[in-house]
Amino acid sequence: MSNGDWSYRDYKTGDTSQTQYAVLGMWMASKRHIDVPRNSTERVDSWLMRVQAPNGSWGYQGKDPGSYEQVTQDTESHSLAAAGLGSSYACAELLGIISSPDENQHSRDIPPAVREVAEERKTTTDRDTTTIPAAVLRNSLASGDDWFKSLRTLQAREYQHYFLYAMERYMSFRAAVKGLKENEPAWYDWGVDHLSKTQAVDGSWKSCEAGPVIDTSFAVLFLLRGAACRKGGDRQGRERPFAPDEAHDEDGFGGARKGGEN
Repeated sequence: MSNGDWSYRDYKTGDTSQTQYAVLGMWMASKRHIDVPRNSTERVDSWLMRVQAPNGSWGYQGKDPGSYEQVTQDTESHSLAAAGLGSSYACAELLGIISSPDENQHSRDIPPAVREVAEERKTTTDRDTTTIPAAVLRNSLASGDDWFKSLRTLQAREYQHYFLYAMERYMSFRAAVKGLKENEPAWYDWGVDHLSKTQAVDGSWKSCEAGPVIDTSFAVLFLLRGAACRKGGDRQGRERPFAPDEAHDEDGFGGARKGGEN
């Protein structure tokens, strides 16, 4: 669309959910050394910042104010917040705007594909030629991170499996951009525990909204990250998905608790 987003045919508003897949496609194309027009990445990144809600979340059909003065968005949810924030981090990485505190230090817990592209981005020569205001982008990412820190539970109100998938993408891109060490991510442990308890006898997963085919697909995509996770460790009884006293949580995701409302 003209604003840099993607949506349904004949819709006049951008769709946060659809846009995340377009951004992922751009990221994958870059990984395969296919040229992605920088202008396209900048336009979608700008749109994501403009339609972010004041509380750091995202809505479904973005209400674009035409500036970075944020307005309240409709239908905000766990899934859409993860979709918007993960896409924002992916754009930041593609554009090379934000460098990690130590670009030579990447956790083995970051999925290899994400880590590979992040390392390739170090050689870019146009980090400073972007039209995206870096300060606004950093504030947007920080605001989204704060929204996640405020969660009291990773149990979403709806579309649980979609949320797990979107959260995994968000956390992976965030870790790559910031160079975070997450040897045993508690949010992943929580997801594994939740999926192990809710899997049907036929091997599928099902929520009330999407149905078993879609939910199972999202669940498997989430679990595939396990190939990059450190073996061992206690995956039982993790009561606090973002416990601040856990060693992997370097920047204090300390708000979440299993159970509660959000």
